[in-house]
Amino acid sequence: MSNFSKLYLRARNRSKQTLHRSDISEVLLEKSARSTFDVFLAMPKDDLEDIVTISFNLLENPSFHMSAPVFERLAITYRKQHDYTSEVDSINAFLNDYQPLYGGEMWKDVFIPRLRKAKNLLNKSEKSNF
Repeated sequence: MSNFSKLYLRARNRSKQTLHRSDISEVLLEKSARSTFDVFLAMPKDDLEDIVTISFNLLENPSFHMSAPVFERLAITYRKQHDYTSEVDSINAFLNDYQPLYGGEMWKDVFIPRLRKAKNLLNKSEKSNF
């Protein structure tokens, strides 16, 4: 099972409703990946549940080829929720499964520093829970 599949299943299991929970998501599912992405970029950044929902909807669409900005927003959203495990997993999913499709070093300068910070925050949160 890929990193993305594990992340998706965990997000789906954690949600009390399915990932297609909002009316906005229902409408967006009927539109093309490009128009969904445009709406995704224009969404208020404090609408955390819809960001996660739309992110997974975009990433599941095989005609969508702009995964890096979606994974970046997903990582930002998980950090705002203090869900550092999902943030680390989403970054690893991008770096392992999607970044090679971009080739070379593209997007590594964005995700590798974010991964280091997320791991530090995860370690701090785990220590504070003891």
